[in-house]
Amino acid sequence: MNKDQEILEYLKGVLSVEQELALEDNMVVFFTTDDGCYSLDKNLSICDNIWNNLSFEHEIDTRHFKSWKSYYDVCYPVLGKRVNDETDNFWVGEQLKLRLDLVKHLVNCYEKELGGY
Repeated sequence: MNKDQEILEYLKGVLSVEQELALEDNMVVFFTTDDGCYSLDKNLSICDNIWNNLSFEHEIDTRHFKSWKSYYDVCYPVLGKRVNDETDNFWVGEQLKLRLDLVKHLVNCYEKELGGY
């Protein structure tokens, strides 16, 4: 499995626990995929969670961020740097909605790119 496939599987796993992410008391959510057991730390961004669970060599293609309808900038695609710096929980309220929407967008991009992997 290549790095893009591993990223896709991780992102699909995030979507599988969408309801658990909405619970504000859960700061770390665990889930499994066919490839293993992973976590999502709500104090971290999408990319930081990928790096914590896979490796620093796993990078989301920035073209995918730029094609998202709510894109802000390449380093902070969800609401920008100021909001990022002021946020303790990236997965609550508007942040949760936007991040889940971005994760869905990324899954669609990777599935198209990988030929419906």
